[in-house]
Amino acid sequence: MAYFVNLLSLFVLTTTLMLFFFSPSHSISPSPPVNPPFPPVKPQKVDLVVYYKTLSPRCADFIVNYLKLVFQTDLNTIVNLRLVPWVNAKVINGTIYCWQGEALECYLNFIEACVIKAYPEVKTHFPLISCIEAENSTLMQVKRSQDVENFWRKCAHNLGFPHEPIDKCFNSGEVIKVIYHIIYAVQ
Repeated sequence: MAYFVNLLSLFVLTTTLMLFFFSPSHSISPSPPVNPPFPPVKPQKVDLVVYYKTLSPRCADFIVNYLKLVFQTDLNTIVNLRLVPWVNAKVINGTIYCWQGEALECYLNFIEACVIKAYPEVKTHFPLISCIEAENSTLMQVKRSQDVENFWRKCAHNLGFPHEPIDKCFNSGEVIKVIYHIIYAVQ
């Protein structure tokens, strides 16, 4: 009888050691967990909103020389870029005031807001915004809205943008709704 008890004890000990050394947690190729601890992540785009002032040399430099890299390096495949041409504008008693109180700055903000409204896809409107901003140093010297209009129309023409949707937005007063939406989204 003692022989069978010793044999049974040896069997239990051997089985326990075998289970310990050959358990799944110590095996060479572990099986994947049934329920992973973290769910798989869906790739999402990063939202990038750029608030800028027209007639600002620093903003123009950033747009023309650096922001363009979003498109030249395919960052646009992982970034949702949104341009907002209205920094530091205020509405006081129903009147829109620009940062420096310049009518030309407000005019360009209106035009660029209409460009974005008329061509909502950022890959579409960015080249036109960039072209207008590239003329910043020249536009700073201009003191008449007619001259500024000639600059943005030249950019639109050279890039193949019909100017009619921009004109419609600007002349119909629709731009005021667009600007109010932008201003209140910023404030």
